[in-house]
Amino acid sequence: MLLDCRGLACPFPVVKTKRALEDIDSGRLECLVDTKEAAENVGAYAKRAGFDARIHPEGEAFKVLIDKTACAVSPSGGGCVYLVTGRRVGQGDPELGRALMATFLYTLTELENPPCCLIFMNEGVFLTTEGSEQVDVLKALEEAGAEVLSCGTCLDFYGLRERLSVGRVTNMYEISERVSLGNTVTL
Repeated sequence: MLLDCRGLACPFPVVKTKRALEDIDSGRLECLVDTKEAAENVGAYAKRAGFDARIHPEGEAFKVLIDKTACAVSPSGGGCVYLVTGRRVGQGDPELGRALMATFLYTLTELENPPCCLIFMNEGVFLTTEGSEQVDVLKALEEAGAEVLSCGTCLDFYGLRERLSVGRVTNMYEISERVSLGNTVTL
């Protein structure tokens, strides 16, 4: 089955892929998208859903091949998801809030069970980009198995997409999916 999602804005390639996968019992779905980011988002969704997904360039577009009969990984579960919406913790003194954020993120690296995912939205995306003092700590969390995700719309709004230094770009569909599973801490 071929699904043409070229020209669709985030998160619609993921939404259409999800619906198409629900409509087939088994087999291969080929999803055509026009950006590498859309291909990565579709591929990541398919893998979280438990299917094998591979990305292939197709001229100016990308084709994501999803095999619904082969389970690559089981959907993620367990561990906390941290939703980071700012550069600091709390509403008080900004300097104190930045120090608390730095200490909190560092402390996560020392936990026996690190978080499964950190999602950065709004001003939180500044923490995942070039020039942030938190990049090394976030890379350590990533190496420990935590996914580090930054909202693509937020990166674009602040002109930071090209400065992303840790993790990957995500979309509102994946963010909504992750936080809806429960066990989410918001900073």
